Amino acid sequence: MSGKILENGEENVSDSSQNKRMKQMPIDRLTALPDGILIHILSFLGLKESAVTSVLSKRWEFIWTELPRLEFYEESKESDKIRQFAAMINRTLLIRRGAHLEKFYVHFIYDESFASDVDYWLDFVLKNKVKEVCLHLMSRTEENLYRLPETMYSNPSLIWFSVHVCNMDTLAKIDWRSLTRLDINDATLPQHVIENILSGCPVLHALSLEECQGFNCLDIKSQNMYELKVYDLEDRENGSLLEISAPHVHTLDILFNPAVVKLVLRKTDSLDSVEINYFESELISEEKVINITEKLFEILRDVKELKLGRHYFKVLSEMVINGWQLPVSRRKCLTVFTNSEDEYNISGIFALLKFSPNLERLAIEGFEPEGELWDDYAMADLDCDLVNLKTVRISEFADPVFGGEPMLTVARNLLKRATALEEMTTRLGAQELDDHINITEALLSYPRSSAKAVVRLR
Repeated sequence: MSGKILENGEENVSDSSQNKRMKQMPIDRLTALPDGILIHILSFLGLKESAVTSVLSKRWEFIWTELPRLEFYEESKESDKIRQFAAMINRTLLIRRGAHLEKFYVHFIYDESFASDVDYWLDFVLKNKVKEVCLHLMSRTEENLYRLPETMYSNPSLIWFSVHVCNMDTLAKIDWRSLTRLDINDATLPQHVIENILSGCPVLHALSLEECQGFNCLDIKSQNMYELKVYDLEDRENGSLLEISAPHVHTLDILFNPAVVKLVLRKTDSLDSVEINYFESELISEEKVINITEKLFEILRDVKELKLGRHYFKVLSEMVINGWQLPVSRRKCLTVFTNSEDEYNISGIFALLKFSPNLERLAIEGFEPEGELWDDYAMADLDCDLVNLKTVRISEFADPVFGGEPMLTVARNLLKRATALEEMTTRLGAQELDDHINITEALLSYPRSSAKAVVRLR
């Protein structure tokens, strides 16, 4: 036995044993872990950060190439940087190892010179049977959009497909038999393509169409379709029709311009949650806009959860001021998006409350105030009790220039009239400390008709 000799002549046996054990131990515990665990750890990092680990040792050199998700993102508009970005993706795909690739995501500013690169990436996606594909090509012009290759329309492995700024005008038969979620943004979608998509996606659960062109009818017959989002910002001809038939859809989110589009909703009996908004706000005096607003509100009167976008709610509020009486509703949840300075917003909110006797949850989502108010809030009063309202959330709806209005008027009336209220949460936003204190003191001073009511400030 050998070891370090101490001053007293004794041998340090513990040091000798420790050195021997250190030689027998691996370099570190992390490196000794199985490949599967190391890959799982790296998956929480970005691709660039994971690739850096290749310099640690021979053991780490190719671990990152087996990541189950490849995500590439470049925001630069400089041609040289975009070329380097595309070349980096090509190199990564060439050296990638591993049998399982779950997700492929790419986002960059596209022009037609990169068409062959994108073709290569999608060919890689098809060969590797990738389940989640996000192709976000921010094109510089509308004339040279990337055309999705015909082979991509027959992809039974896809589960989620998100495609932005592409030309999808095709006669190809669509076979996305496993697809459950489809997001299309700023794409050409003629009517026959929409129909092929709906027939070629038998298990589609959620469909989102934003700024898509070419179609005027969505006839959704599948019983699997649960969520539908349509943001129609197309520059349609005045009087154009957009018809949606959705007998099995439960959640609908829709945005359109009522000045140029006539929206018709059919077979909406399954709807549970709806968010509706207008693309334009300076339309409240147009008769056709008022007619569409009234018809849609009537159709959606008994949806359990209703969310009213700022521009739609602005039109609705003026209609109330001009004498329109809202229909009584069985809704239980209501969210209103509005600016604090929007004219008549208090009148609109109180009318909605009055004709929603079953309401249990209320949210008012405001925006940063600009210091210009229209209503005389001191005179506003809610003339009915809210016997089922239990929770209230009010955000960004207090203007310190006007002493915390219009939030304080709303809160005062709700605390007075909501006899079963359990919690009111308010978020004032960016306020000076003195303003915050004054608004808080006023809010906490209001009497409460519910003994269980708790007021929380954030």
